Amino acid sequence: MLPRGAGTIYVSPSEDGRYSKGAVPAGDYLVFAVQEMNNALWTIPEFVRQMRSQSKTLHVDAGGTASLDPTLIEAADLENVAAQFL
Repeated sequence: MLPRGAGTIYVSPSEDGRYSKGAVPAGDYLVFAVQEMNNALWTIPEFVRQMRSQSKTLHVDAGGTASLDPTLIEAADLENVAAQFL
């Protein structure tokens, strides 16, 4: 999860395949679902911009909860964009 204009929040799935993150600041988040990743890539604004079309947006209200069914980004798609930055 990438809060717009802020840092990165990483979330791993539980044993049942669900993702859950405790309290996060209220705001809008870009959600990217990937199997494997190079964490450093997500700190590069241009990489995130190019991947944005494959993200979903999640809004979290203060003290609220939110849910989303993210779409997994195919490894080949991620690698094609990542190759420009590695």
